[in-house]
Amino acid sequence: MIYNYNPQGYSFTSSIPDIFKLSDFQGSSVYLSIYINRSEEPIFATTLYAYNGQASIYDLRSIIEGYMEEKSLINAACSFCLQENRNDYTIGEFTLIYCRFLIQNADCQQFLQSHFLTTHAVRLVPHGFQMDLQYFIFPDESSPCSTQFIIQPEDSSAPISLTISDNPIVSKQFALNYEDLNEDDLLAQLPQGTKGKLLSVTLHRGARTFTLFFTDNLPTLALTFQNEFNISDTLYLNAQTKRKLSFSRSTAICCGESSSYDNNTETEYESETSTLPYALAKHLTTALQSPSLYLQSPDLPTGTSILITDIESELSDATTATYSVKFKWKPLRQQPILPYSHKLKIFNSIYNNSFD
Repeated sequence: MIYNYNPQGYSFTSSIPDIFKLSDFQGSSVYLSIYINRSEEPIFATTLYAYNGQASIYDLRSIIEGYMEEKSLINAACSFCLQENRNDYTIGEFTLIYCRFLIQNADCQQFLQSHFLTTHAVRLVPHGFQMDLQYFIFPDESSPCSTQFIIQPEDSSAPISLTISDNPIVSKQFALNYEDLNEDDLLAQLPQGTKGKLLSVTLHRGARTFTLFFTDNLPTLALTFQNEFNISDTLYLNAQTKRKLSFSRSTAICCGESSSYDNNTETEYESETSTLPYALAKHLTTALQSPSLYLQSPDLPTGTSILITDIESELSDATTATYSVKFKWKPLRQQPILPYSHKLKIFNSIYNNSFD
């Protein structure tokens, strides 16, 4: 039996062909079943009927990616089992890495050994930020690790660079590594007595690099999304947001009494970012198309789930072009929101009864 998809070792889900084809078999049908992480039951099974000596199935990639999204899987051991006229064939077992992008001319393992699980290598973050950075390590991988800090000392106008060595990567098996990043933990790595303002941090993990640039501007929005590798990521944005309320109702009058029915109230927001670099504008446009989006805003409860209704993003290759992204969104739960904060110690002075 011949098939047009036969991955070995490690493979991105984006490499699964749009049409999975089988040929060179004698029977009239082939039974296909797909197993993930050595499950006892297949996640999908179907019978493919032959036409002109060939059987095929469309959109196999969306079946597998949909299952991985539902189970929050970043990687999975996968195998295809084929049965034709009591003859069994197996494709796999191989390791699938969730990836919505088709990465051209790149070997999966080589790409993962030189990249974190994001296609954005530079990020602008505010002081007090919080984000996770993840990457895969491979069997017998041994690589040096370090973190480079650019600091503005309190007693000098010229920034200084400090490189702190971390424990090297030494792995005997395929695994996922986490980097829980926040400013306090990063500053704790600096030598005792180092004082100054943190300007940037670059993480080196083997051949992988990721740079954080710090800004004093407080973001107006924080967008949390599932990135192209099915990992939760956060973008901090400066944007102007307009709130639009649409309201409609029908009124009936009977015997001099009026009544209302079919009350429809919907709140929609329109946000337009400040000027963005090309790479960030492109990354944001992709992030807004994520199947799972949460927004942090002063006017909304923390981690409000939102639905994007419209995106306007024009990207140009002109060297003088400026970019901004406008998008319309609304909370999935359409319910009036009242921001509330309980102020403690309203009366600060000691009470004295002047009539005692």
